[in-house]
Amino acid sequence: MSAGTSASNLREKPKDICVRIDFKDPNRSNLMLMFPRTSNIGDVRSKVEKELGKKYDVRLSHDNYQLADDNIPLSKDGFGDDVTFGCQLATSTPTEMYRHMTEEIQLR
Repeated sequence: MSAGTSASNLREKPKDICVRIDFKDPNRSNLMLMFPRTSNIGDVRSKVEKELGKKYDVRLSHDNYQLADDNIPLSKDGFGDDVTFGCQLATSTPTEMYRHMTEEIQLR
């Protein structure tokens, strides 16, 4: 393989990665978003939160593995150019949940 051939192969790669957000809620339709190859999981999470109006804590997963690290690059091997992430939405942060539990216990 010549250097010219490998350089042309690099140019043929798509510039963006297509990300499908598959919500676990059957009443919510999936999102299709495009991201530059330099994006990471934190960028995806922020974009989904922005699309939903930041009312939710967005938790992403891939192949049933929770993606807790926002620094994972979208160009990571295993994701590909067209990737689907599962998405769970939580309406309360752990601190709010703890406060509600504490208030409930005090009411008893």
